[in-house]
Amino acid sequence: MKKLLFLSIFILFTSCYVYRAPEVKKGEENLGIKEMIQPDNRYEINSDGKTFKIKAVKWEQDSLIAHINGNKRKEIKLNQNQISEVKNRVFSRGRSDALTFGSYGLIGAVILFLSR
Repeated sequence: MKKLLFLSIFILFTSCYVYRAPEVKKGEENLGIKEMIQPDNRYEINSDGKTFKIKAVKWEQDSLIAHINGNKRKEIKLNQNQISEVKNRVFSRGRSDALTFGSYGLIGAVILFLSR
């Protein structure tokens, strides 16, 4: 029962994050790949037609060292020229609110059902 509760809480919190393309403010230039990807942050990148969800570790000259899905055993090394698209992982306030109110409604429905 504890594992099921932990799993459901884990799913609720991980689904509150979405991947979005970095916003370019008016009057600013487009950032290069090296400026977009900072170490210790999570990204979704497109490289050679494949999409990876990564945690950036470090840059070695023009190559990015990253862990796929945050797993330290699955390391990938990509040249900056191989990366065609970068999306940042950001917290989605709308999804968070929807999940919170949805779970409150579900708990209320269960209490109402059990009290009858």
